[in-house]
Amino acid sequence: MAEAKPIHKGETFLQTNQNNNILCSVNKDLSVVNISMQDFLFIIKHMSMSSWRFKTNINCNNCIRTVTNFLNSVEGVESWTVDTTVPDKFLTVTGTATPAQVMAAVEEAGFDIELLED
Repeated sequence: MAEAKPIHKGETFLQTNQNNNILCSVNKDLSVVNISMQDFLFIIKHMSMSSWRFKTNINCNNCIRTVTNFLNSVEGVESWTVDTTVPDKFLTVTGTATPAQVMAAVEEAGFDIELLED
């Protein structure tokens, strides 16, 4: 094995081998062996995704067209939908973006938005 570069977090550590593959140990029991860096980053990205739900006044297809570029430009927004069939016009956003980032984009597009706490 090439020179290891461990990253410690509690009892969990990660290190890379000479092929830049990930070796992962949890409490010193080998749990994941030899996955690619790309696969590891994919797993981490999807583990850190959240879904946020907002009440908005995005109420028609023209409104959706208006807000599309704003939401699509927010780093970390993986997907979003607006339910215009309900009175509260729910916007659901999935990704790693924060609610504040989403709210700023929607407000910049000219719409009202309120984070719903589940």
